[in-house]
Amino acid sequence: MPGNSNFSNTDSKNKTYQIIQLRHEISSKKDLLQIYLKDEEEAEEEEEYEDDDDGMLHFSSLQYEALDQGRSSPSLSKRSSSRNAQLMVSKLERRVGTLETENRKLKSETLSRASELEDEERKELALIDECARRLSKCDLLLISSSALL
Repeated sequence: MPGNSNFSNTDSKNKTYQIIQLRHEISSKKDLLQIYLKDEEEAEEEEEYEDDDDGMLHFSSLQYEALDQGRSSPSLSKRSSSRNAQLMVSKLERRVGTLETENRKLKSETLSRASELEDEERKELALIDECARRLSKCDLLLISSSALL
C-alpha cells in the first residue's frame, strides 16, 4: 500500500501541473485575442474606408450602420461623420456610374457577339449545304460509274 499512495501523490502532482499549464495557455490565448481585436479596431478607425485595387469600396460594418441609420460611428464627431458620409455617397455614386457604363459596354458587346454568332451559324449552314450537295454529286457519279462497269 505505501507504493500506492506514492503513485497517487505523483498522479495528483501531474494533474495539478496539467491544470496550471492549461490555465496558462488559456490566458495566453486570451491576451493574443485581445491584442488582435485591438489592432483590428485601430485599423478600422485609421482606414474609415478606401478604394481597393479592384475599384470596389470597402466600408466597416459600423459605417454601413451609420449610413443605414443616419448616424455616425461612435469614434467620429458629427461634422466629421457628415463629411465622411458625403464622401462615401460621392464615391458610391461614382462607382454606380462606372458600373452603369460597364453594363452598357457589356450589353453592346453581347449584342455584337450574338450578331457574329448568327453570321457564323449562317456560314456553317452554307458549308454543310455545299458539302451535302457535293456528296450527292459524288454519290450519283459513283452510281453511274458502277452501272457502266
